[in-house]
Amino acid sequence: MGSSDSEEESISSVSSDSEEEECDTIQIKRVKVEPGEAEEWAERDQPQTLVEFAKVSGPTIELSSTATVSKYAELLFDDSFFKLLATHTNINHKLQSASYKTASKSPVFEDVTVNDMKKFLGLLLLMGQIKKSHWREYWTTDALIETPIFPQTMTRNRFEQILRFFHIADDTQSMDGANKELWIVKPLMDHFIPKFQSIYAPKQQLSMNEAIVPSTGNLRFRKHNPAKTTRLRKTID
Repeated sequence: MGSSDSEEESISSVSSDSEEEECDTIQIKRVKVEPGEAEEWAERDQPQTLVEFAKVSGPTIELSSTATVSKYAELLFDDSFFKLLATHTNINHKLQSASYKTASKSPVFEDVTVNDMKKFLGLLLLMGQIKKSHWREYWTTDALIETPIFPQTMTRNRFEQILRFFHIADDTQSMDGANKELWIVKPLMDHFIPKFQSIYAPKQQLSMNEAIVPSTGNLRFRKHNPAKTTRLRKTID
């Protein structure tokens, strides 16, 4: 009996020690630190103080019931947006002209205006609705397949010029740091993020959606997951 009692005591002591070790392991979690500080491990979570949510969520701008679709679109795509694209397109043309010779028979390039950029993007959206084998066919004069709205809006040569030099960012400038791969779309981010924040107040509970975009380009943030149908892809949050 004495030996069995000692065995039970030793077993219970071992189990209690293992339980304590397991509990200690579970309770060890990463503590939130401020930017720039070194991350440390602690055995207990730090208490979090949540600020009471008192904001009113929903749209912050009200339009009349008779407002057209274009009025709603102008909340995000105003003249400053089209001016941004036109400015960087003109800058890219100057950079390209300094590096490459222009053929003598090529049409003279005129600076892209806000109105030109509106027409250009409008035609691009319309191309998504009207399918053709090549973009030049949108300006064909063949009565069987012609689409008069395209030549009426912009000449083919002018569309080709803007398409060739279309740019979003200034190639003479770049970003440093962790987000330097996204510098080419930073002007769009700087335009849209304040717009989103000014026209809509989000609710307290938010969820992050992650979209997968197929990509085979040379991107540093491209991911490879053989378990997914789209193996080579970009992840957009």
